[in-house]
Amino acid sequence: MKTDVTIRSLLGTTQSEMAILLNVSMGQYSMFESGKRKLPTNAMLLLGEMLSYMQKPEAHTGKNLKEVGAKQEGEVQQQLKILLKENEFQLEKTNRKISEALKKYEGNLKALQLANFLDSRAKNQKTDPPKILKSIEARAIKDLGKNSLTQVTLLQAKEQFLRVEQEWIKDRLGVKTP
Repeated sequence: MKTDVTIRSLLGTTQSEMAILLNVSMGQYSMFESGKRKLPTNAMLLLGEMLSYMQKPEAHTGKNLKEVGAKQEGEVQQQLKILLKENEFQLEKTNRKISEALKKYEGNLKALQLANFLDSRAKNQKTDPPKILKSIEARAIKDLGKNSLTQVTLLQAKEQFLRVEQEWIKDRLGVKTP
């Protein structure tokens, strides 16, 4: 009668708890679950009553269930508030990183534009470009590799995920957003 494992799971009990509840030995109940033995009549009747009760609506509205549910909902609300604060911190941090990365990216683009201008100016005047020009160009190209548009885009994606998470948390907390 392997379905008794399902019965036990329906009742939310362990094998030893079932044996105690049905007033049978652990061995008797174990053999019953494995289909090797039947339970005494009084244990079978009690098991039937327990399963019948679990199907009724009042089984889902007991005093302990309400208390546990209220306590757990309070804990969920508390954890969501903590999560919201962490989310706000991460969002602010990510926005700062986006701003810094954009500034560096734009600065490096400007350095390359300046290098191009100075190089073309020197060619037009038929003079040697300033010696620092190669250094500016090399630094800008190197920094563009570190502070690329890809990095900015990834940070912006992270920001969007954080905003979606923030909306979900606020919705779950019942916080109205403007």
